[in-house]
Amino acid sequence: EASDEELSKVCHFIGIDSAKLSPAPKRRRINASPAADLPDEWREALRRRYLPVVEEVEAWVGYVPPSWKVGLK
Repeated sequence: EASDEELSKVCHFIGIDSAKLSPAPKRRRINASPAADLPDEWREALRRRYLPVVEEVEAWVGYVPPSWKVGLK
């Protein structure tokens, strides 16, 4: 679960004012997309492609959801 400080850092990073956000429950997924039925080799290629992005966000914010790192490294 992200803290208010982590949320504020993400908002700053993407250029929005966190004070203007509605108080949505932090554990509730909003605009969640359905799971994609991808071939395993595509899923692995996407994991490798976005690993640097995940690591950069984690280093900058201090946290990423565990699901972002499943199968990485």
